[in-house]
Formats: sequence, structure tokens, C-alpha cells
Amino acid sequence: LFESIYLNYNPSEKKENQILWEVQLDTTVDFKPKVTVNHVNFANEIFFQDHANNIYLIDNKGNILWKKQLTDPIVSEVYQIDVYNNNKLQYLFNTTTALYLVDRKGRYVEGYPVKFPYLATNGIAVLDYDKERDYRILVALEGGLIYNYDRFGKTVKGWKFKGSDDITYPIKHFVLNGKDYIVALTETGIPYVLNRRGEVRLKLKSRVPLSPENEYFL
Repeated sequence: LFESIYLNYNPSEKKENQILWEVQLDTTVDFKPKVTVNHVNFANEIFFQDHANNIYLIDNKGNILWKKQLTDPIVSEVYQIDVYNNNKLQYLFNTTTALYLVDRKGRYVEGYPVKFPYLATNGIAVLDYDKERDYRILVALEGGLIYNYDRFGKTVKGWKFKGSDDITYPIKHFVLNGKDYIVALTETGIPYVLNRRGEVRLKLKSRVPLSPENEYFL
């Protein structure tokens, strides 16, 4: 049985830095960075917000492409949508006070931001019923309201919904047997199952026991 061990120690040897790039910000970050796609060259980029409510877009080399000041923190996911159906992507998100759509150069898309009439109680849900990029953007507001906006930030005609309690959980969308089911849950566990017009599709009597860490399914 033969064994051999080779040890090498060099006190002047420096540990190799594994960081690919770093970027200096104005303040700290408490926002999960969103990896996005550059629609020009399909490279990955990073979108995030810092504690001063600045939003940034950073390329895959660590360069800040742009920085923009918001008035309050983002409370939703950051979605990339093609608002003009021309294969160019924009960044859609909301704070408690407004709905935002920003293009890849950091400019507000025409008609945005859209100020909410009441404070939002959850992040937006972005629905594309027929996969034709005719987006519907649902957001719950104080007073048990759900507002429905089209891709240009206009309220959708024919939609009207008001529940009994604030809806704090993310709004879900399901399709079963060719029918749309929009599910909203209040902070007290009251479930609403709606159709595309905001009308009750199913009446459920039981409350749903939930915590922020749990998902729910229809």
C-alpha cells in the first residue's frame, strides 16, 4: 500500500478573486434582483431597487445602464411585457400608490405611471388570457376593491368588483375546461372566485387557512 501527500504553502500567494463584477450604489439594497432579458441582443440584465427607492438596470458586465427615482418601494414582482406587440420589452410593477411601466432606456411608457385612487394591498397580477399580449393587470386596493387595467394603464370597462375585506394575497388565474377562474383571497381567508368581468363564478362558503408562506391552488 503506497500513499503520497503533496502540500504546498506560499505565504505570498494571493487568493484569486472570484467576483466577476461589482457595482457601487448610493445605498443598500433590500429587493430581490430581477434577472431580465435585453430584447436587442437577448443578454441577461439585472433590475432592482435600493433603499432610497432608486431603480436600476445593470448589464451583464456590471455597468449601470440607467437609474431612476421612485417615490416609494416596489411591492410586486417585476414583469417584462411587450406592450406594443413589437417584440420590445418593458418593465411593469407597482408600489402601493401607483402602477409603473418603464422601457429599456428607463423612460416611462406613455400613460404611466398610473396613480391608484386608494393604496394597493398587494402586488399586481398580469394576465394574458388568450396569449395575444392583450394584458390585463389586476391589483387589489384598500376597501376590498380589485382594479383591472389594460396594457395602456386604462381601467377595463365592464369590470367591477368589491369584496368585504382587503385582499392581501397574490391574485391567481386558472383555466379549467376552457373557463377562466380568477381567485382572490382576503387577509381573513375569504375566497373569491371570479370570471373575466369580476363577477363571482363560484361561491365558496369556507374560509381558507393561509399564511404568507403558503401557496394555494384551485
